[in-house]
Amino acid sequence: MKRFLFILCLLIILKGHADFLPFTQDIPLMPDLILQDDYLSFDTPSGQILNLSAKTSLPCQQVLSFYTQTLPALGWQEEKTGIFIRNRDTLSLSCTPQKVTFEITFENPS
Repeated sequence: MKRFLFILCLLIILKGHADFLPFTQDIPLMPDLILQDDYLSFDTPSGQILNLSAKTSLPCQQVLSFYTQTLPALGWQEEKTGIFIRNRDTLSLSCTPQKVTFEITFENPS
């Protein structure tokens, strides 16, 4: 119950101070990232695949650190640097100077 309340409070705080990635309800867009319009979203028989990018002037390590600290409270577990798993869903985060790319796969329950 405490974990549920913690996550609920975190979501309320994030909703008040952060935008979320399009097509998602609980993956925050880090402040100072500017989402680009070149996103790709499509449905497959096994689920949905999203590919989004954002511009930033922040160092990659700062971006990765934000998501490493934020996503576990939202049910995501870091499998390795930049790759997060929640149930059967996967979020892959890559960063190059001035660009962050998100690739998210939401799998339909079997």
